[in-house]
Amino acid sequence: MRYMTSIFGVIGLLMLVGSGYWYNSTRTFLQEAILAQGEVIDLQVSRSSDSLTYHPVVSFVERDGRVIEFRSSSGSNPPSYDIGEQVDVFYLPSNPQDAMLNGFFSLWGGVVILGLLGSVFSAVGFVPLVVGRRSRKKAAWLKEHGRLVMAEVTEVERRNYSVNDVHPWRIRARWRDERGQWHEFVSDNVWDDPGSYIRDGVVPVYIDPQQPDKRHHVDLSFLPAGLLTL
Repeated sequence: MRYMTSIFGVIGLLMLVGSGYWYNSTRTFLQEAILAQGEVIDLQVSRSSDSLTYHPVVSFVERDGRVIEFRSSSGSNPPSYDIGEQVDVFYLPSNPQDAMLNGFFSLWGGVVILGLLGSVFSAVGFVPLVVGRRSRKKAAWLKEHGRLVMAEVTEVERRNYSVNDVHPWRIRARWRDERGQWHEFVSDNVWDDPGSYIRDGVVPVYIDPQQPDKRHHVDLSFLPAGLLTL
């Protein structure tokens, strides 16, 4: 599990780096580019397995009088432009073929999409690692400074989602303090039914006596190691 989330995190970081590089490249392009008036002269169709994408072909006259035609790298379905439509074009004098339409998606669409994908992959990759690290740190503090109680198991539940087609499980338990007040505890996920390993219907729980409902750790060290990692 940690190996897979690390891979997702690395891929996400690479995407974010790529998005940043793309942003800087586009910004530099706009700083050096010249704005010209162009016209959509055709719509080229690119086909995938189940869809069509229409890319505008644009003609414009660069400052030396040459007529330049280029195909926009951004496309859509339905088409965003009509044949004969007048459009603004940015181009580099040193390479007029390196032109871009003056539109948000044409200029920044790739940056935004790659950045969003990178954010999602990074979150999938690193959030579980950060949460796991915080959970281990809290557990270590509670084992050293907290109080150990034996809590009554109220439920062993199978979660309604899966990771690599494996549904995690967790233990719910409760404990009544000296004042007769009940406190509810929930364990971390385990990767198989832990019910057969529970003895006498209780599990050890380390609690912070000041706030047991918020700060507690159900000690799962009695389970086989294979249940604790995927």
